[in-house]
Amino acid sequence: ASLLRRKFLKLGERKIFMEIKGVTLEEDDVVRFPDAPTERGVKHIEELIRAKEEGYEAYLFFVVQMGDVKYLAPNRKTHAAFGEAMEKAAKFIGDTYNCSVLLKGGHSINDANDLLYSAGEMNWFEGKRIDNPNTHGTGCTLSSAIASNLAKGFTLAEAVKNAKDYISEALAAQLDLGQGSGPMQHNFGLNTRYAE
Repeated sequence: ASLLRRKFLKLGERKIFMEIKGVTLEEDDVVRFPDAPTERGVKHIEELIRAKEEGYEAYLFFVVQMGDVKYLAPNRKTHAAFGEAMEKAAKFIGDTYNCSVLLKGGHSINDANDLLYSAGEMNWFEGKRIDNPNTHGTGCTLSSAIASNLAKGFTLAEAVKNAKDYISEALAAQLDLGQGSGPMQHNFGLNTRYAE
């Protein structure tokens, strides 16, 4: 982790490598990194992965100094390799901790494609982005929908697909309550497969 030696912390027994990125690009209330191709940024993610492999704690921080933004997303359009490096990090997390990792893409401008890494396999779930500002609680609902589908006996990939379909249709119902980012319409499908 040669480039990261300058970003090393020792707190008691903890040995920590960190990389801090300043985020300056904002599109439609979404902040994106990088704002230009960054081979250095890709290298830093790979070095953090190596540091973690060597037993260190490793963190990647994004500093966003602007208000009224919803979330951060990799800027695949500007630099696909940075997004691929993040996928590599998801694979590393899954392999290291023997867990599944769902890399969400609902924040993208043109689509809502998600990547599931599980048991050594990458599964893409394609979807279209639904123009609806009422997205409060979508993450919690997605998690609950995945868990509910697993309880019904679906495989993880099937559970993710069903949950993703449910979220998409709930957003497409266009419920609009009050002001600000409200909830989606959870009860849209009481007479559909989602209620079975």
